[in-house]
Amino acid sequence: MGAPARKRASLLLLLLATMALVSSP
Repeated sequence: MGAPARKRASLLLLLLATMALVSSP
């Protein structure tokens, strides 16, 4: 249960970083 949650959190963080990168000029 710990591994999947960790991967999910990592994926979410990556998505957030990508959105921030795209949003910023």
